[in-house]
Amino acid sequence: MDTRTIGPEHYRSMAAQPIDFILDNDIGYCEGNVIKYIVRWRKKGGMEDLRKAQHYIEFLIAQELKAVEEEEKNQRRNDDDSIYTALVDEPPF
Repeated sequence: MDTRTIGPEHYRSMAAQPIDFILDNDIGYCEGNVIKYIVRWRKKGGMEDLRKAQHYIEFLIAQELKAVEEEEKNQRRNDDDSIYTALVDEPPF
């Protein structure tokens, strides 16, 4: 869909519309907002748009760190279970 004819002025001059790129590539909400604010900051929101993009990037970093921590916790739990199982299953002599 060519949104250049219906989008706001700060998007109309772009060769590719951010919304089209975001939807065509199945980009998530936060990532999509980063793209939107980065491509329009000079023509619309200035520093405020850069801060908005930064906010979404910081959110993504926090989410990723949380996911890594959870994965590490699960791995430690699995390692502990493996050690326990090995100890229980070993013959006493």
